[in-house]
Amino acid sequence: MSQVRILLRWSLLVTVAFVFTVCSSNSGVDGSGGTQFRGNPCRGGAGKADRNAPIVCVDDSGATLSVDPDPFTVHSYGESDHQPVMIHWWTRSGGNTLSMQMGPGCVTEVNCNGGHCSARTIPTVTAKTCKYDVWTDRHPRLDPEITIDPCCPGP
Repeated sequence: MSQVRILLRWSLLVTVAFVFTVCSSNSGVDGSGGTQFRGNPCRGGAGKADRNAPIVCVDDSGATLSVDPDPFTVHSYGESDHQPVMIHWWTRSGGNTLSMQMGPGCVTEVNCNGGHCSARTIPTVTAKTCKYDVWTDRHPRLDPEITIDPCCPGP
């Protein structure tokens, strides 16, 4: 009987260690209090059209690029924290060097690193539609669209 308990305890320990490892490798907290993925959230699916935390997937698997969602709408500031909204763009492959160029007055500086780019909205923007260019080192430019919409009443 004691051997069965020992086996059950070891099984439980291995299961907990596995779950902890998988969960900690997929997400973490960034400095702004939001969630930031350590892995690529676009590898297995479509983008996320959340107006407070959008993720745009750049499909770089074919000869031309496509983005999902396109177009999409984002709040100028977060509904819960009234801070600028962080927008993330990821290549589906995780590879290819992603680059972007956004029209003036839409977002703060766009930061790109490998297959990922990010930018924050400008919280004082009133409703505005912006075209932006996205491309990789192996794909020509694509010109999708983003609409920045004022969020909720201020704090």
